[in-house]
Amino acid sequence: TPSAAKVFTMPDGDACQLTSLQVDEGALLEYLPDCTIPFAGADYAQTARVTVEPGGTLVYGDLLLPGRMAQGELFAYRHYGQRLTIDDGAGRILYHEAYDLRPDECHPVGVGLLPASHPVFGTLVLVSPTPAADLLASVRTDLPQRTDLRAAASMLPYQAGVSLRLLGASRAAVQAGITAGWAALRRLQFAADVTPTRKN
Repeated sequence: TPSAAKVFTMPDGDACQLTSLQVDEGALLEYLPDCTIPFAGADYAQTARVTVEPGGTLVYGDLLLPGRMAQGELFAYRHYGQRLTIDDGAGRILYHEAYDLRPDECHPVGVGLLPASHPVFGTLVLVSPTPAADLLASVRTDLPQRTDLRAAASMLPYQAGVSLRLLGASRAAVQAGITAGWAALRRLQFAADVTPTRKN
């Protein structure tokens, strides 16, 4: 994407985005849009459904800011909803996440939720024919060791790949983690480097 997705203030109503993607056998899809920034008063939900046929490769990234951080606008939106489902084309779910953030009803910062010091969060899902244990080890090794980033990686069901959850103090911190996971897959599966399209 050419820039962040800015979800503007909405005195009334709401907005939504529906995305449907298909990755065939032997194909590669790298879907890594820039971050989403919900402005104060925004009400937005996005739903994505991705099918990855056996032998296909998917790099799917998502990065959410708590608002216009430079203006000190944090968690001032009305609602942010996320639904992401990835399947293998044969009815098996490889990854599913669903959440609804409504800061006025339940603030996202707190014990067991987002730490105040790391309000930016992201997801990276790597579906690949590469052995999942090798990919997981590579991703964990390559994740940046920095105080402004917390990240965890785990194996997908059916050893279909790896998922990462990232919390950061800034967009740049989370993007660094996403790029590291992306680079690990490209190096392991294709012996190729990553050239990020945008500098942090």
